[in-house]
Amino acid sequence: MPEQLIQTGVTLIVTAGLACALAVLLAGGGPRTAMAVLLDFLLAAGLLRLSMAQTWTAIAVAALTVVIRKVAIAGFSLPLGWGGRMRWDGDHQASDADATSRRPR
Repeated sequence: MPEQLIQTGVTLIVTAGLACALAVLLAGGGPRTAMAVLLDFLLAAGLLRLSMAQTWTAIAVAALTVVIRKVAIAGFSLPLGWGGRMRWDGDHQASDADATSRRPR
């Protein structure tokens, strides 16, 4: 009976996570925020499942969920590319401030 209750709770948490992530995405939160919300709910579901089955496999799945969450969020925070020509310190027209900070112009 408790195992079935926990399994139902896991299913409800995953469903709520999908619904909340979709709501965040549609509300204009962006894909990074929506993915963070979804992965937080999936982590909660994994930890709830971990409380039921205390095996090394369940612990590894919970740890893997945390790692995937961190990598996915870090990947969403990377810039996609540069819109124009980049000037580095080798460009004679770049100002001294740009040359020292190595920022693209």
